Amino acid sequence: MVCLVVGSAVGSGIFNASANIARAGAAGPALIGWLIVGVGLLCLVLCISNVVDKRPQLNSIVEYAEAGFGKFWGLISGWGYWLSTMLGNVAYAALLLSAFGNFINVLHLTNNAGPGGMDVSNILPVVFISLVMWLLYLIVNRGVEQAVFTNAIVLIAKLVPLTVVLIAGIIAFKAEIFSAHFWENMASNLDGNVEAVPVYDQIKGCFLVMIWCFVGIEGASVFSSRAKEKKDAARATVLGFVVLILIYVMLSMVPFGVLSQAELAGLGEPALAYVLKSIVGPWGAVLVNLGLIISLTGAWLAWTLLPTETQRLMADRGYLPARFGKLNKNGAPTFALTVTSLCIQVFIISFLFPDFKVKGMTSYDFAFTLASSANLITWIFAAFYNTKLSFTEKGTGWQRSLAIGILASAFLLWMVIEVGLVYILLSFVTYIPAFFLFIRARKAAGEIKPVTPAIGIWMYLIGIGAVVSVVLLATGRISL
Repeated sequence: MVCLVVGSAVGSGIFNASANIARAGAAGPALIGWLIVGVGLLCLVLCISNVVDKRPQLNSIVEYAEAGFGKFWGLISGWGYWLSTMLGNVAYAALLLSAFGNFINVLHLTNNAGPGGMDVSNILPVVFISLVMWLLYLIVNRGVEQAVFTNAIVLIAKLVPLTVVLIAGIIAFKAEIFSAHFWENMASNLDGNVEAVPVYDQIKGCFLVMIWCFVGIEGASVFSSRAKEKKDAARATVLGFVVLILIYVMLSMVPFGVLSQAELAGLGEPALAYVLKSIVGPWGAVLVNLGLIISLTGAWLAWTLLPTETQRLMADRGYLPARFGKLNKNGAPTFALTVTSLCIQVFIISFLFPDFKVKGMTSYDFAFTLASSANLITWIFAAFYNTKLSFTEKGTGWQRSLAIGILASAFLLWMVIEVGLVYILLSFVTYIPAFFLFIRARKAAGEIKPVTPAIGIWMYLIGIGAVVSVVLLATGRISL
């Protein structure tokens, strides 16, 4: 379970975190950003751990919303989590496509325009990525436990190059480089001029990079129903977080002592490959790129598990029709896995059309942004439920749990505001089909009127929000 937590979160982000952070701020603001995000997410992790201990009958983080606020809110939280993890798979597909596309360019296969703006040279990479996705489908469909074991092996393989980078970086670390312009943003803007960015804006600019690195931290709670003991999931979540924060802070900050902020900000992808190349030579870049491929594949396997297991749990709770929760002879939810994989395949096909954009954003960028905001919804409900549980039961140490819940809730609400409420509004569009599936599931469960007046009002409000967001986006009133 610890491997599942770490494997779910360690994907592509860490390989480029140092460059992404350097583009937002200097070493000083970045360290403050890690402190804020670290404390905030530690509070969230402790909330999840506390709920797992006190409510062992709850099988996943997606059930916390129902336990605290009703079945409809369970749907809102669960669907948001499925959407986030499904689109996370799209992110890994796009990054692997980019890596494979670079290989195609080495072979001097240039962009060839086809019908409808299709890039013909992208056909082979898209076929390759699709085959990878369906191979992962087959692995998961043969049994979740087997896939988790495979994920553990892949995790070890992808930590090797990261460890090499860290050791080499510590050896090459120079304090004078790290401390130079410690609070000043020395990254250049698009015009090549150095920007004078306030410290808080630098800190804020780091948040999205850091938050995305931890998506998947709740992985153990999603699989808690399969653990020998529910406390294993609580311990794995905390241990996984400790491992992750150490990995992320070290690997993102040590490069600030190897290269200047301006040099880091100008690195290509993956940034760690260029960092290691500057220390040991070209073979270092080869090693890190190989690690990136292994990391992406391994994380993609873990993220194939998460949305599939989420739909199974949602079906078991009556949020979705029972077919989504039906298991095959290997204990895998084949129908849920198939639906999720087909959704991912649609996005992969859209990569054939590089000119397709949503208000200037590629389909990948658009999906990635929605994934981040949707995941925050699920995290917020987990923090809210821990706060309510601690306040109403007042058991041993309830004051501590209540304080942690309040801090986690405040932190996540702050992140939603900083990320931008417009993305939450846009994610409402995806909830419309979820409402139809929810009504169908509740009717199948024997409820004559599954939509109460209160639920109906919320459905209409979310539907109106979805329509308004689309209209505002189409008319240019809001910008992504």
